[in-house]
Amino acid sequence: MNQAAPECTCNLWVLSGIPYSHAIAALHRANKDPQKMLANYYHKELFFTIYDNVFRSINGDIQWPQSDMLEFDPPASVTQPGRPQKARKRDITERKDHGKRLRRNVVIHCRKCGGIGHNVATCKNPPKSSSV
Repeated sequence: MNQAAPECTCNLWVLSGIPYSHAIAALHRANKDPQKMLANYYHKELFFTIYDNVFRSINGDIQWPQSDMLEFDPPASVTQPGRPQKARKRDITERKDHGKRLRRNVVIHCRKCGGIGHNVATCKNPPKSSSV
């Protein structure tokens, strides 16, 4: 990092005009103020000098010209009854299974008796005999 001119080997400081973390650390090590190394167009005084003639103060709404149009009030906000929806509303074209594999045409087999339609936790049949 070159402390005399605002430049660094990463060239981020030259491109943006703002010293980055490594440059700020080097400036603190050298007891220099990083705010004084900012580009001039980031200083508040230059901002006010540039935009001094652009922004004019607005006198209150009492001095605004009156309009012949009707005045409209914003619509009344009504909170819907019920618990707020957690998930977003899905489009018609999106899958309904939320990315999970569907269990259509999957037959459950019991490990205990070998029966179909239940598992070992709900099996009331005697265990099948194993022929060893």
